[in-house]
Amino acid sequence: MSPTVHRHSLAVFLSLIGAAAQSQQAAPTVLQLPAGARALALGDVFIAGRGSDVMFYNPAMLALVPGLSASVQRYGAASTLGSVSSVFSAGPIAAGIGAQLLDYGAESPGATRSTLATLSARGSVPSASTATTLAIASQFKGVRLGVATKYVEERVGLARDGGAAFDVGAGRDFFGRATLGLVAQNLGAPLQVNGMKLDLPMKATLGAAVVSPPLRTFFDLAATAAVTYRRDGKWIPAGGVELNYVPLDGWVFTGRAGARRTAGEFGARPLTLGAGVSFDRVSLDYAFQSFEGPEAAHRVGLRLR
Repeated sequence: MSPTVHRHSLAVFLSLIGAAAQSQQAAPTVLQLPAGARALALGDVFIAGRGSDVMFYNPAMLALVPGLSASVQRYGAASTLGSVSSVFSAGPIAAGIGAQLLDYGAESPGATRSTLATLSARGSVPSASTATTLAIASQFKGVRLGVATKYVEERVGLARDGGAAFDVGAGRDFFGRATLGLVAQNLGAPLQVNGMKLDLPMKATLGAAVVSPPLRTFFDLAATAAVTYRRDGKWIPAGGVELNYVPLDGWVFTGRAGARRTAGEFGARPLTLGAGVSFDRVSLDYAFQSFEGPEAAHRVGLRLR
């Protein structure tokens, strides 16, 4: 291929990114919010995570820990966010199904949630944002590959629109203790709500997770970090740490902390905290994030493996 064609292709690619970055409106809102209690506590980084809710972050990682997860989050007394997911394996193939729902109130029939500063203030117009996900993953020459297809919808008052969105992800383990992941999410056509064109919140994320050797007899430490490039042209670095205490066989007590560049996301502050307790195949998780003003978000999740 000639250098002229290469330059032309690069110019077209950059112009498309520039056009996408100019858009400040995005929907559905639920795809711009945390999808699990553990992920929220770790700065909303879960691209190399373990568990069924990883399908919302990187479908390539589905096969690692089959099971069922459910969580619910409250933004003050204004909005409710929830998710449920289930993953099973059949030989070399892993498949999963999940759903996310946000119940909120818009300020007016012509408003969209993405125009509002915070989810902690409820407007007078009943609104909802939903996404239903089907995902599949397998492994090829040591590389995990996964794809997810979603039906997404945004409803503001009596106006609504829905459509398809897609995620494509990959992951690979290194040295038995590190995992690297790459994913492109929310690929698809815009929605139209109340006459407004709302692009899907497309983004690409590169991230990693590392588990340390046992620190002492009863402790181990894990860390995760990622950087996301969003459709609006913003780079979002984030990361978190997780300390596990295992006093008895089958019992695990966990503390988590994370941080992310929020870039004005619904009035959220950067720091997140969380904790968890597991016994055998059952885990209960909690996460906390504060917002501008007196409000905060609390999320509780249950996992069955």
